[in-house]
Amino acid sequence: MTSTTDANLEKYFKYIDDNTAFLIDQLHEAVAIPSISATAKHRSEVIRMGEWIKTRLEGLGARVQMVHPGPQELQGQTVQLPPVVLGEYGTDPAKKTITIYGHYDVQPALKSDGWDTDPFTLVETEDGRLVGRGSTDDKGPVIGWILCLEAHQKLGIHIPVNLKFCFEGMEESGSIGLDAIIRDQADKWFKGTDYTCICDNFWLGTTKSGLTYGLRGNNYFFVEVSGPAADLHSGVFGGTVQEPLVALTRLMSTLVDIDGKILIPGIYDQVAETTQEENKTYEGFKCTLKVSADRAGRWWYSSPDHPNYIAASKAVKRVYGTEPERIREGGSIPITITFEEALKKNVVLLSMGRANDGAHSTNEKLDKYNYIEGIKQFGAYWAEIANL
Repeated sequence: MTSTTDANLEKYFKYIDDNTAFLIDQLHEAVAIPSISATAKHRSEVIRMGEWIKTRLEGLGARVQMVHPGPQELQGQTVQLPPVVLGEYGTDPAKKTITIYGHYDVQPALKSDGWDTDPFTLVETEDGRLVGRGSTDDKGPVIGWILCLEAHQKLGIHIPVNLKFCFEGMEESGSIGLDAIIRDQADKWFKGTDYTCICDNFWLGTTKSGLTYGLRGNNYFFVEVSGPAADLHSGVFGGTVQEPLVALTRLMSTLVDIDGKILIPGIYDQVAETTQEENKTYEGFKCTLKVSADRAGRWWYSSPDHPNYIAASKAVKRVYGTEPERIREGGSIPITITFEEALKKNVVLLSMGRANDGAHSTNEKLDKYNYIEGIKQFGAYWAEIANL
């Protein structure tokens, strides 16, 4: 057995290139399981996906524990929440330990929604897209980590770090129960973690990889305006009774002006100013950002100069040949904060897919290039962490 050196990374990269058909077949197998967490009728499929991951990890010699969060009331039924799959590979005290998070559930999808193909049959297009629900969010990355481990074994290369896996089946439905499990297991299963890595984010664009070090967070509100108990004739009551829709429109228009400036008093007092380095990064950008608010999530910020990010940056450059973009996203990944607070260790968000992958949308895809190079990136990240 040999250690992971530059030469061994080249062997690893070559193995990935030589076995793309097998790697894609593994993703095809995972996408075929409709692990939709939002509906009761698909709950058994989500659980089956968790068992699939358990079998793959155990087949590679990992120690696996299935943590069951308990029951859930969903659509008039009592169903079991999908298990959180905890995996462990290696306990060498001389090595650094990485905790890796991902999710195996997906958003709902029907061909009638506007898909060109069956969403649960992975299709490779002529232009190199791997189309299928969950391909980029988040089965591609989850399977990628497993295949990275398998490739090292097949090549006879020692894994340079200890690994702890945390794969959940409820991320698309609020990660119910996961916070409590992470906090409960912080000094048990996750004990000894040096760094955490999450791959549930995306490149800023389509040509350059990126590392996410900040999340804006969001809040989800309902606003209701009530009016008359019965429908009123506009010819009789028009102009004398307030129309609820008009009142609501007027209310919403007081929140933001035509230039996008938020008009809520005091809100900008809570926003940190950008640094000079960040301002230089943003200069010359010609891009737009569209954010659709969902459930609430706290903001998060990390230092892109932390050793965990330095290792990830080196891994990206080794694979893609360029420095990654440093990204502060407009959304939220709440579990990031949970890991950081519970384990008291740095978290890096290392992306595989592109901004145009269509996560949560019809014809979701993961480019073949991103899938293959992303798996290489994972192996390079392990090596760079070991070299810290």
